[in-house]
Amino acid sequence: MLQHLLRIALLGSAALSTAWCDEIPADSCSRYLTLDPKAQDDKQIHIGGDGVSPETSTVMRAYAYYYPLYASYRALVVSSWVRRDSVGTVMNYDAPTIRSSVPRQSMAAVYSSVFLDQDKGPFRVTYPMVSPNETFLSVSILDLFTEQLLPTINNQFNATELTGSFELYGGNKTMSLASDSNATRFTCQTQYCWIAMRFFVSDRSAEELEKIKKWQNEIRVETIHDGQYETTQVTMPMLGEVGQAGESVESFFDLVNRLAESSPPQPELPILLDSFKSLGIGPGLKFDTSSLSPDVQKEIQNIPLCFEEVMLNTNLGVQSSSGWKYAIDAGQYGENYLERAYIAVNGLGATIPRDIIYASHDGLDAQYAYRMDFTADTIPETYAWSMQIYNQEGKIEKNPENIYDINSRSTALNRTEDGSVTILFQKNQPVDASAGINWMPTSGYQDGESFLPLIRFYSPGESILSREYQIPKITKYTANE
Repeated sequence: MLQHLLRIALLGSAALSTAWCDEIPADSCSRYLTLDPKAQDDKQIHIGGDGVSPETSTVMRAYAYYYPLYASYRALVVSSWVRRDSVGTVMNYDAPTIRSSVPRQSMAAVYSSVFLDQDKGPFRVTYPMVSPNETFLSVSILDLFTEQLLPTINNQFNATELTGSFELYGGNKTMSLASDSNATRFTCQTQYCWIAMRFFVSDRSAEELEKIKKWQNEIRVETIHDGQYETTQVTMPMLGEVGQAGESVESFFDLVNRLAESSPPQPELPILLDSFKSLGIGPGLKFDTSSLSPDVQKEIQNIPLCFEEVMLNTNLGVQSSSGWKYAIDAGQYGENYLERAYIAVNGLGATIPRDIIYASHDGLDAQYAYRMDFTADTIPETYAWSMQIYNQEGKIEKNPENIYDINSRSTALNRTEDGSVTILFQKNQPVDASAGINWMPTSGYQDGESFLPLIRFYSPGESILSREYQIPKITKYTANE
């Protein structure tokens, strides 16, 4: 139950707002917000257009700016509904399943996470020292605006620099409280800070999952008090209702204005933040629509519905000539609050490219068979790659063969002598059993239905980080079934 509810919360509001989105035609939503996947990186998201008042555009910008704060807090609230000790308590999740409510669920990762209230800190967090030869481990530390704190903790990238623990301070906490002067220290400027750990899984065997569970059990959170580390249980009160905050623009800004008092926005965009304040949007302010015309007051009511409708139904990123699209960078956004909002809707908590890079392909008709060839000279430079397919809603369709992930670390992966790998996307098991053939069943889809391939690169190399690596094309072929 806990995992189900928290995973829904981690998504953005997709699971909560689907019904609302049907109430407004898509062409009406495009008046407020348009996403153009073919535009340059910083021009793919555009707010406002012909016939939309400046005040409405400002409210939409403010909604996008503060949306990650709202989404992160909602994840925290959902966890508090089912575990009163959820703040400061590490939540260790089991192996992924196809029944997950999370769109684009990874079948090649197991997660642990914890929310920390900076008013109860500072904290020391201990994580397992997993050898780079055993599996991939990354630790993401995010504030409530989903900005990831650096340096990254990634056992494939900077293993020699890792110490097995770090200290976390709130913006108003002095670092002199720490007893370990050599500790890696992070400062979180929002009241709550979110820590997520990812373990790569290659086969999901009982032995592999048992080893990961052992590592998960090594994760500890301690408070720092008078120079000493103390294990304490932090019990939190039931946090406020947030469901209504996504349904009306007034309730949304009432909530984020309160949250921003203890989790203020960073002053990197002062002119933009001042424009929000003129409408009563900001820390401790009162959102006031009385100065707006009746038409504008009516117009802004569509913003919550249109925002997620448009964000969920457009695939942004860097287009590759091979038909793949690299996802936009996550984790560190700087002044690009629109991309931050896009990631919060589509993958709240996504980590920085140094940890994982995602690439997606346009939908393919399941009526046909397709192949993808990683030749010896196109094998990606990365710790591991993982291929999965999803339906239009980002969910995994069940297939009788129970094959949902093909990854480069799996003992079941078929390679040729020179390391080449072929993936066949088709309904029936291939007759061709030659070396290097790997089958991704599409039997869960009807003819005419689309499936969407997605590939993840864990701890990618420089050619992938720069997007210079050309992911092999997926081509239609005649299957000899």
